[in-house]
Amino acid sequence: MARTLPRRRLPTGTVTFLFSDIEGSTKLAAELGPGAYRKLLEQHHRILREAFTEHGGVERGTQGDAFLVVFRDAPSAIASAVGAQRALAAATWPRGAAVRVRMGLHSGEGLPGGDDYVGIDVNRAARIASAANGGQILVSDSTRALAERELPAGASIIDIGRHRLRDIDEPEHIFQLTADDLPSDFSALRGEGVQPGNLSVRLTSFVGRERELAEVTELLGEHRLVTITGPGGTGKTSLAVEVARAARGSFPDGAWFVPLDALEDPELVPSAIVTAIGLREAGTRRPAELLRDNLREQRLLLVLDNFERLLDAADVVRALLRHAGGLKVLVTSRAPLHLAGEQEYRLSPLAVPVESPADALGVAELENIDCVKLFTDRAREAAPGFRITQEIAGPVLETCRRLDGLPLGIELAAARVGFLAPADLAARLARRLPLPGTGLRDLPDRQRTIAEAIGWSYELLEEPERLLFARLSVFAGGWDLKAVDAVCGPASEIGADVIEALAHLVEQSLVRARTAGVVTRFSMLETIRDYAADRLELSGDAGEIRARHAQHYLGLAEEVAQQLPGRDQVSLMAHLSEERDNLRAGIQWAIATGDAQTGLRFLSAMWRYWQLGGQVGEGLAVARVVLEIPDAEEPSRVRVRGLEAAGGLHYWGGDTLRAAELYGQQISLARELGDEHGEADGLFNLAATTSQGGDLIGAFTMADRAFELYGNVGDPRGQARVDGLRGIGTMVAGDPAAALPLMLRSVDRLHTVDDAYFEAVALATCAWAFLILGKTREGLPYWRQSIAMTHELGDIASTTLALEFAAIVALDGGQPEVAAVIHAAFEEASRLYGVRAPRATEELVARTGYLDELKAALGQERFQSATERGRRMALDQAVDYSVAAVRDIEADG
Repeated sequence: MARTLPRRRLPTGTVTFLFSDIEGSTKLAAELGPGAYRKLLEQHHRILREAFTEHGGVERGTQGDAFLVVFRDAPSAIASAVGAQRALAAATWPRGAAVRVRMGLHSGEGLPGGDDYVGIDVNRAARIASAANGGQILVSDSTRALAERELPAGASIIDIGRHRLRDIDEPEHIFQLTADDLPSDFSALRGEGVQPGNLSVRLTSFVGRERELAEVTELLGEHRLVTITGPGGTGKTSLAVEVARAARGSFPDGAWFVPLDALEDPELVPSAIVTAIGLREAGTRRPAELLRDNLREQRLLLVLDNFERLLDAADVVRALLRHAGGLKVLVTSRAPLHLAGEQEYRLSPLAVPVESPADALGVAELENIDCVKLFTDRAREAAPGFRITQEIAGPVLETCRRLDGLPLGIELAAARVGFLAPADLAARLARRLPLPGTGLRDLPDRQRTIAEAIGWSYELLEEPERLLFARLSVFAGGWDLKAVDAVCGPASEIGADVIEALAHLVEQSLVRARTAGVVTRFSMLETIRDYAADRLELSGDAGEIRARHAQHYLGLAEEVAQQLPGRDQVSLMAHLSEERDNLRAGIQWAIATGDAQTGLRFLSAMWRYWQLGGQVGEGLAVARVVLEIPDAEEPSRVRVRGLEAAGGLHYWGGDTLRAAELYGQQISLARELGDEHGEADGLFNLAATTSQGGDLIGAFTMADRAFELYGNVGDPRGQARVDGLRGIGTMVAGDPAAALPLMLRSVDRLHTVDDAYFEAVALATCAWAFLILGKTREGLPYWRQSIAMTHELGDIASTTLALEFAAIVALDGGQPEVAAVIHAAFEEASRLYGVRAPRATEELVARTGYLDELKAALGQERFQSATERGRRMALDQAVDYSVAAVRDIEADG
């Protein structure tokens, strides 16, 4: 019997919903019989209600074995879920039954409706719960963000990727909540429709094109590369996305949309694909290699949108198809890629009746014509009461004819019906008068038609809106409100409130708006952006606006750079990734205009982003060009930092000789300018590089001088890092006993200055020192703390390297099979991310000979079985498995 609570107790505002139910309850009831199952259900209800009540949960109802509970804050919901699962796991059930309860949590708006909640957020929580396995707790991204800094003791959150849930179009980013004493290894998410991918929810309806949809879907079923070609405005993107939606059930590893409209460099196509499908670049591996290895065994669909400017990247597509047998690619482009096996599908505009006058067709017949259906659908967004009547049928049909059936043109025209009657629209298009200042280029007929369609829509704007429209073209890949104010404003220049003018452009379908969480981002279709860019060039403001754009994104990059690497680097890196195309545009502007100072500042601000994000190749390409800008050699502190950035990129790119050369130039120039901080950083960098070559005496001499200079400029963080460098050098020299106190002091200092990135490295080094000294168990807490920090920071290289330590510890702890699993996971992650251990670690592992000992302990068959298991683990799974193994060993010790 359902149980509900009075409405007066309903929390409102931002709340967290928790759904739960017993996995396999029907089967369980049949096995136990009515009496025993009733006792089990009563015990289940009592345990859950105690956990929910303890943390302030408001029970909204029960139905059989299912609960819906609402919490006023996410940390309380998380604590309640963990407490409930712990209590369930500790319980003794009737007849020894196994009771596994799945839970799903989502934070959103609590909208009371009658005696219950209404709205998408409560439904989303239910769908997340239905995807969980028994015993598993799944949480949404919003719940994770609100609770991750207040987790219960022993709890952690694991990213398990984006998944499409039943009845929810937008892919959901899902996380698993785990605890030390609870199971963490589960099967793939449950339920129909749970599927990886990033196809966004459709913001407008998909009208017509049934024949084209069927034909392209059939082609994709028979061929691995299909390219939809056609001029701008024909709806290639819309059709491709709809085909992907229809076909995604055939791709277990997802359908992924890759926007390429903001790119101008074909070499960046692999990085764009890596970003879109959610891979994390790390180490020095090129994105193309990362894709090849990741996609080799997967069955997925890539939708590469707007390929026409990047046709030189066709070889990237060819290589991926060659190496990944389960991959299919759907491309949109104004021209084919000309690859073997490519199936081109030429998309024509929507059909428009040419000879039959509107009055010869009934309203019902008109409403079934695709172009008229599209016009009507989009017109209703501007004027909700719009409908086709015999009176306006003629003008609507004439408008579609004048626009040659081009969907983009029809959408732009329909957006005007709020203040222009269809007859006025048709009359304006019929005149086809050249617009003042349009300066249309020599275009093919279809392209000229769409340009004119945008042109008359532009003509109907007020002057402030025209000015803003043109200026918005400088943005690549979208923008937010803060950027609009900084780049396109102020209001005194525009002649109107900038936000109001932007809102009007959105209303007229010239700009698109999309809200994710609390942030709204705006963008333009590439065809419209091209037109707006022409208007900007004609305005005479292009130089000033592009300079403002570059300076705004330089400011963003420099602000973030101050916090990298650091505790918040995952969210900061995500923010820079969202603005990656704008950052690239700013760098290209500096290079094109010969602005050496801006180029060097971008290089200095971005290098850590490139290094931490595994985009060293892109960073090196920028560094080479920026350092060759005329005037870049002029002595300045900006150049000091530019040399440091270039040195860092070469260091992480494996070219330590070139890195040392650049660091040497940094030190010399800093001394010349009296820049003690720049000199200290250069000495620290060169000491680290020199120690890799074995010159420990020279490295220590430089480290001592760097320590002194850091003291002069009052930089305790720099001094703490020097302590760590000395400790690592002493380890390399073969004296772990002397290295350990240096490392422990470095840990304390780095913790004091909140240098999380280097603190994690120092903690790991302490663990290795204890292991070498034969005091392994004393080092285990340091290792656990280190891997927790590196994993949270998104430091893939350090997290991967930590796995090998766990493998050695597991073997020493009498768990050879566990050690083999971890070792295989380590090797797979190292291959996948291009991670290589430092020389000292490689030498240590070689001395232990643990791999040979593993094989001898297990025998070939058991070793191979364990290896296969480890290779199938994702990095997150390998971390959880390794931490659990190390905790077991600690407990046994």
